[in-house]
Amino acid sequence: MRADAEPGAAVGAVPFAIGAVLCWCTVATAFKLTLRVLDPFQMLLVASWTSLGLLALALLIRREPRFGAPACLRELAAAAISGLLNPLLYYLVLFTAYDLLPAQQAQPLNYTWPLALAVLSAPLLGKHVPRRAFVGLAVGLVGVGVVATRLDPSGWTHTSVVGIALAVGSGVVWASYWILNLRRTGSPVSKLFWSFVFGAPAVTLAWAVLPSRGDLTLPGIAGGIYIGLFEMGIAFVLWLMAIARAPNPALVGNIAYLSPFLSLVPIRFVLGEHIHWSAPVGLMLIVAGIVVCGKSSDE
Repeated sequence: MRADAEPGAAVGAVPFAIGAVLCWCTVATAFKLTLRVLDPFQMLLVASWTSLGLLALALLIRREPRFGAPACLRELAAAAISGLLNPLLYYLVLFTAYDLLPAQQAQPLNYTWPLALAVLSAPLLGKHVPRRAFVGLAVGLVGVGVVATRLDPSGWTHTSVVGIALAVGSGVVWASYWILNLRRTGSPVSKLFWSFVFGAPAVTLAWAVLPSRGDLTLPGIAGGIYIGLFEMGIAFVLWLMAIARAPNPALVGNIAYLSPFLSLVPIRFVLGEHIHWSAPVGLMLIVAGIVVCGKSSDE
């Protein structure tokens, strides 16, 4: 803790961090429930416009001048590219993975994005990757293998290889988006807002051009709104508020590791999935790998 930090600063940050985690731990279940009545494009269409409206409201409340608009054409182009990565590509890949896999598999595999970030940091940011990071990556990849195969040689006949590839690939897309955002100026909320300014229309265009498997239904729209509010909007804002109030972001950063484990509770009791032992074990290995990679970045 910083010497000049107020003693209650970390305590004040914790409720916001817990609020974000409680939002995140429900979204895997929300994805699967909504995908029962909508296809991935339909779900993304509703969720992306909902999130755009929520982020605009957040910027109004924060009274950011001109909604934190990009200051030049280069910044505008970066916002447009980031909008193609998130929400369009990232969530389309992620939702399709959830459509093909049980939630208990898709959710841990998507959580590998910090491992992808450690790998991409070297070529894209020119950062030196310490040896410890490779150890963390290896541990995390073992966890991916446990979740994907369930350590059962016949497991591949009962799961979607495409779904597994998409779930892991979504982490690579998110890590790429995160790195691109490091090069953009503005507050985190305004950067996300301008990504959705370009991304939501791109989602709409893709939805209009490509065939859909059914009509938008009221239960599906409600699910898409929930995802737009809690996965793409409120959780993000709460987490930023927690980080801003914490004297040391690591104090609340560790709370995020509760999210994937807590997600297994609604997956079990709301979706009714029998939780295979490989899901929590693989998840523990993935989180352990992330922690090791994170510590190596501090060296």
